[in-house]
Order: sequence, then structure tokens, then C-alpha cells
Amino acid sequence: PARRIRTGPIAPAPPPSPTHRPAAAPAPALARARVARPGGSVRIAAQSLFPEIQTRPLVDQFLQDKADLNRSAKTTKGYQWALYPFAAAFPILPSGKAEIVQYIRGLAVSPGTMRTAFKDIRTLYYWAADRQIIPLIHLVRPDLPANRAHPTFWSQEQIHHVLKSCQTLWERCMVIGLTQTGARREEFCSIDQSNLHHDEGGTWALVDSKGTSSNEARQRVLYIPSVAATHLVMAMGDKGYLHAHHARMTPKEMEKDMRALLKRAGVWKLGVGCHSFRHSYKGEFMQNGGTDRLAEFLLG
Repeated sequence: PARRIRTGPIAPAPPPSPTHRPAAAPAPALARARVARPGGSVRIAAQSLFPEIQTRPLVDQFLQDKADLNRSAKTTKGYQWALYPFAAAFPILPSGKAEIVQYIRGLAVSPGTMRTAFKDIRTLYYWAADRQIIPLIHLVRPDLPANRAHPTFWSQEQIHHVLKSCQTLWERCMVIGLTQTGARREEFCSIDQSNLHHDEGGTWALVDSKGTSSNEARQRVLYIPSVAATHLVMAMGDKGYLHAHHARMTPKEMEKDMRALLKRAGVWKLGVGCHSFRHSYKGEFMQNGGTDRLAEFLLG
């Protein structure tokens, strides 16, 4: 018999069961990277969608935003020092981490300054990502050498060589005083006739100190050997305090004088100065049988 053909409306398909899931669509061919934000959240950034943005206008907008937030002139100048050369090296904002790392390692500055430049560049990228100008990219600080690859202390031979290069009483006072007391620049400049005391136990001074663990100003007792005390009294003269150009000596001026002396002696290197004598004091103290506890007490 002939087959009968149904000409009525087609019935709708039955609804899918709750356990049925359609096949996932293929992922687009984009280079996606899992990026961690400093706050802890994770965002997927499509690297191939990184827009072409001119670096210099972006840096100018970033600096203007910092200025609107009443950032200090020193902070703004630091950002300019790091970001303007970066904008000159990359007219178009780079999207690859390797380019930024290679740029940082190629800077002709100390490793510590490289770290500072990297932090400023990373701040620029996070600022642009927060304003949805670019996708968020997590920049990992590159491995850099230590800040000081050379020793930051002086041997006794080097100290004697520096003493022979001294031309004024103030320069001899600096070298002998820092070598025999291990004082900081701020502590050394705060010594005057009012806080210099002599008794049976020797000479000591109550100096203004600011330790590394706290920014609060405090005072501590600084023990001064007889030779250093004699040079201090001679350097003070009638004024009763350490002076330079008829004004009280400041730590900045003291560091400048010490750097000129070390350059004249031919032993100056990047990272050495007045604080190197503090390291020399502790090194000699430990070699003579001192303990860390006692060295911490003497150095403050």
C-alpha cells in the first residue's frame, strides 16, 4: 500500500533534560595569560587585545593625576626621572614583560636605582589598568645583583691612607671621629660643648639619634675615645659646635666633604662614605672578640 505523508504542522522538539549540556564553543585563538593583581584578585588579560597607546601622553596624564592628588614635588620629580626616559625608549607602550625587563637591566645605574625605576614603571601600568586604559599585566621584578658588590668597610691600611690625604683639621676630625666612635652622620653633627661630658670613665656625649627601626627622634649615649675627643674639641673652636662656612655642620655637608676627601685619596667607590666607617668600627670590634649584643649597644 502507498505510504501516507503527513502534511500537518511539525511538533516542537522536546525540552532538553536537566543533565544535558551543549558542547562548549571552541576558545578563540587569543594568547591569554592568567594575571594576579596586587590586591589579590585574578583577572584574565588578552595580550593580543593590548591597545597601541603612545607612552608619553600616558605618562603626562599619570603625572597630572598624581599632581591632583597633592603628591609632593619630590615624588613627582622621581616619577619624571624614571618614566620620561622610558617613554623615550618606547614611543608605543610595550605589552611584553621581556621588553621592560631588558630595558631595566640596560640602565647605566646602580641595582638599587634599577629597582626604583621598575617600581615607578609598574605603578604606571597598574594606574592605567585601574582606569581600564590597558589590560592588567602583572610585572614581576627582575633578578638584579646586590646593591653593593664591593665591601662597604675600610681596612686599617685604607684608613691610614685616607688620614694621610687629609688637608684640614676638620677632615682629620671626621675620619678619626667616625672610625673610633662608629657614629652616624646625624649623631656626629649634633655633638657640641653642651652635650660633651668628661668624667673618670672617659668622654661621652648625649647625641640625637634616629635608628633604622623607627623614624622617631631619640637620644643615646655616644662613647668617644680620648683621641677623637681631642680632635672634636679642636674642630669646634670658640663656636662650641662643629661648623662649616660659619654655620652649623649638617649631615649633607659632612657627606659631601667626606666624598671629596675619599676621591682625593683615590679610594672612593659608589655606595661608600661616612657610613662605611660605621661598618669598619663594627668589623674591628667583632675581630677583637666583641659580641653582637654589645656591638648593638655601642652602635645604638
